[in-house]
Amino acid sequence: NNIFCNWSFGDRLEEIMENAFIGKSYIREIYGATNLVLSPNEIVKGTSAVVKDQDGFLEDIQMVTYDISQAETKLYELKQVCDNVGVEFSYISFPSKTNSETSFANYGIDTNQEETRESFLAGLKARGISVLNVRTLLEGEGYSTKDIFYKTDHHWKSTAGLYGARAIANYLNDNFGYSLRVDLLDEDLFTFTTYNDLWLGETGRNCSKTWVGVLDDFTKIVPTFDTSLEIGSQYEEYDYSGDFSILINESGYNDGVDLYNYSAHYSYGQRIGSPTWLHNNNVEGKKILIVKDSFSMVTISFLLLTTSDIAVWDVRVTKEGLYDYIAKNDFDIVLVAYTDFWNSSSYIFN
Repeated sequence: NNIFCNWSFGDRLEEIMENAFIGKSYIREIYGATNLVLSPNEIVKGTSAVVKDQDGFLEDIQMVTYDISQAETKLYELKQVCDNVGVEFSYISFPSKTNSETSFANYGIDTNQEETRESFLAGLKARGISVLNVRTLLEGEGYSTKDIFYKTDHHWKSTAGLYGARAIANYLNDNFGYSLRVDLLDEDLFTFTTYNDLWLGETGRNCSKTWVGVLDDFTKIVPTFDTSLEIGSQYEEYDYSGDFSILINESGYNDGVDLYNYSAHYSYGQRIGSPTWLHNNNVEGKKILIVKDSFSMVTISFLLLTTSDIAVWDVRVTKEGLYDYIAKNDFDIVLVAYTDFWNSSSYIFN
């Protein structure tokens, strides 16, 4: 049976008020236990819901209310800024859990997510913006939603993030004539260590561990070859240096993490803020600026292994100055790498 948790992710006031309560984790567990008893198989209709299958796999179902033409217009404007200074530009579309495999009619909940996604990407291509659709590549190789995403979190798994880095590097080589070191992202060059039942994802927290009934595993992926990296707020003025481990915070991989405050997804991309410049001493390559959302944290960590420099900008954090930043730095390409959350603040670039 499919079980539903009705949660308004767009209602920030409700979330802020709840987080202010002392003992909020305990209150959430009471909430989850009550839902588990009163409505274990109930379908809750509305503009937003969370579906739980028999394995505890959670999936958001939502209606898109954002006018995507605004995002298309702003991305085209950003492309023109890049064109004016001779910098390449492309859009990278990461997958989201809401996808074509979900049969929403079975749940009685309407969504326009699929149509919106298709219309958005088509609109970008019509404006002359090159697009890499990572989700299409994953599905074309037989990866299912459960292969790509965590059970209790909306982010993609570290293994999918590594796949995304390979996809981007191959795409840049094939379409822009680059020579990024894709060979260094071969899975045989990494060790994979899985921590079972480690954490509760953001979606799961909103519905409580009691209601969800499972925790997520997490796989740490590290290269076996020598790496020499530097991280700083400006190019050639680095604050940290070391091997690949400077990008990973392993402190939460032990037992006993606070399930309502710890995210294994964010253990990757440690020290990557906005703006941040990352340099790879061992590889000659291109200078890439990535305008990111949270999905990029894992992917950037691996993509850096293929090139010399990656700069990172998050417009939700650094709200002004992107156009000037592009003009003043010698980038080869600017990539906007997003999944389709349709957050209006993500498309206000300057």
